[in-house]
Amino acid sequence: MRRSLPLLLVPLLLQGRQSAISFTEAQDGWILLFDGDTAFGWTGATTRWHFDNSAMACDASSGLLRTSSPFADYSLKLEFFNAGDNGPTLYLRTKGNGKPRDTGYVLNLGNNDAQWPGGSIVDIAKSSISRVRPNSWHTLKVDAIGENISVDIDGQPAASGSDPRAKAGYIALECGTERAQFRNVKLKPLTLQPVFDGTDLAGWKSVGTPPPKPKGAGLLSKMSKVMIPAPKAKQAEWSVKNNAIVGVKGPGQLESEAQYDNFVLRIAAPVPDQKNDHTKTAVILRGTAGQLASGYSIPLDNTDRSGGVAGLQHPRETLLLPGGTVYETIVADGRHIAVWMDGYPVTDWTDTRVDAPTPKTGARTAAGPIALEAPSGDSQVNIREVSLAALPKELGKQKLQPVAAAPPPPPVTPPPAATPAAATQPAANPQNDAALQMMQMQARQQQEEQAKKQQEATLMSQAVSTPDPGQRAGMYSRILQIDPTNVAAAQGLKDAQDKVEQQRAEQQKQQQEAVKQTQDQATKQQQFDGAMGHARQSFLRGNLSEASKYISIADRIFPGNPAAAALSQRISSAYALQSRIRWIAGGGGIVALLATIVYLWRRRKRGGKGGAASRQVVLEVVDGIDRGKRYTLNGDVSHIGAVQQDGGARNDIVVRDAERMVSRFHCEIHRKNGHLFLVDCNSSNGTFVDKKRVAPGKPVPLKNGSRVELGRTCALQVRFEKNRA
Repeated sequence: MRRSLPLLLVPLLLQGRQSAISFTEAQDGWILLFDGDTAFGWTGATTRWHFDNSAMACDASSGLLRTSSPFADYSLKLEFFNAGDNGPTLYLRTKGNGKPRDTGYVLNLGNNDAQWPGGSIVDIAKSSISRVRPNSWHTLKVDAIGENISVDIDGQPAASGSDPRAKAGYIALECGTERAQFRNVKLKPLTLQPVFDGTDLAGWKSVGTPPPKPKGAGLLSKMSKVMIPAPKAKQAEWSVKNNAIVGVKGPGQLESEAQYDNFVLRIAAPVPDQKNDHTKTAVILRGTAGQLASGYSIPLDNTDRSGGVAGLQHPRETLLLPGGTVYETIVADGRHIAVWMDGYPVTDWTDTRVDAPTPKTGARTAAGPIALEAPSGDSQVNIREVSLAALPKELGKQKLQPVAAAPPPPPVTPPPAATPAAATQPAANPQNDAALQMMQMQARQQQEEQAKKQQEATLMSQAVSTPDPGQRAGMYSRILQIDPTNVAAAQGLKDAQDKVEQQRAEQQKQQQEAVKQTQDQATKQQQFDGAMGHARQSFLRGNLSEASKYISIADRIFPGNPAAAALSQRISSAYALQSRIRWIAGGGGIVALLATIVYLWRRRKRGGKGGAASRQVVLEVVDGIDRGKRYTLNGDVSHIGAVQQDGGARNDIVVRDAERMVSRFHCEIHRKNGHLFLVDCNSSNGTFVDKKRVAPGKPVPLKNGSRVELGRTCALQVRFEKNRA
């Protein structure tokens, strides 16, 4: 079953959930840590926590709940609710084992500690907020970048400080003695560096299928190697088009020259249309360099495998947007792999198998390249973004190495009297040695500072000359890691981020316009279908003026539509028929009327057989199911067809036939001034008078004894009989 959903359906699904993530947030790099319904992505005391009503709630002694994935630099947003002053605790960058209070940073969210009130980073920075109001929902934002941590509550700065002991770790939650709730828990990984710069494939290399092994052995085989060149490996074709990596003519893969073990990876790629099964790819992690598809494979296509670990872990339902762009975030830490698609968590898996050199046979934790796979000859890979932030192997707080103090100088003793031989040797001076060591250390520090300044200047130059705002933002972030006080870099980072946000807003606007055009087209089609339906019904009822009004509406919606043009032609033909009949009945038929009067007067005078005016007209079925049945025509117009009534239209004579050749409204017989006329109502199989087919809409005169055939399956004969009155 396909797991991707239509473009218009995904926003409706997300709007109904409190813990949801918008497409704009996913573009900006945000991911959901809590899906709003389950403990997916969390571990610990999950059975004692409640996951319902788009919130996760805990009571006293509910135990510790922590994320399954660690993170290094990030922005964290959530909403929390305290039932009382003894509020919950949030732990940052903790280890996977041990007490989180000892292995990570402690953030108080309640009012139970006077020394470290709500919003404080315990032992690092005291909160400027005196009290967090209980029985209310509050918003929390935490930025952890390098050694710096800052906390905002309800949009107000609460605390900020620095501590170098923990570079990365898990996020954990713990209740106090009163009930607490959390919702909208979202995280944005920061300081990801581009592995692909959007301009060329520097730092990447192509890996193809190995060449076939030569058959045979011995002298003949050796001679053939000399005479015939050895076959080469088949390579896919890789290039950069429109700032994206494009790969065709697989199988093959493009892998990074650098190798990574633990990391946060972000990939952006277009979602294939559901009708196109050729655009498929996968991201390969921790493979063996130079070997095709040798690592963990994360499919990125339009099937229900997308976002899983191929052959090992199936993903949860994926909310993809066919024809749009999917933003995939992957966290790999040791044996654990987690995947988010458009910010929604779909995979949270730990490889519990024994260690092995390849994931095909067991768990692999060793470093390997990041590879993009083109799996078949008719596939096309299209990757727009590849960025990564490495995770340290040691999580949580680390012990700082104490700086060794310089040893005190030894006591100065008077030198012995120099002998003539020793007078030429310089005397050793421990103070001079210590001073020399100090000078050397200062020189090394100066060299390191100069190297940092040189690196900072190089990055500044590259950032200024780089046209891509996303790359500029990454460079400015690296500069601020080197020198957090660099004002120019801070301003440049802000400008670059604003530009990225502007580009994303423009892209979102274009997508919204495309959606609006699709909706407008669907609305117009619905209006057109409605107008055409009313026009057909009005035409069948004989209301030509109403039919013309609706056909005009349909023509204004879609000018030149063939169906509307055909119906308009039929309406025009019906108008022409009405005009001819009116001419016959009106002033144009005066001569015919006078002639008819004279004719009838003469016939009556000589007592001969009269016409339809003096005789009653009878239709007798002479061939068909109802053979022998007779119908008397009393009205001016008699409607003949296969049904009794449809809507406002009604037949006076219903003709049955086994072959269903008679149309619903087949023909009409008009009685005007003593004459009979048959009019075919555009029947499907035609009307025949005395074996001649009648043109639709054209009146044909009938006489006594005329044979009328309906669709060649039923025949009626016209008889003029003497009135019995």
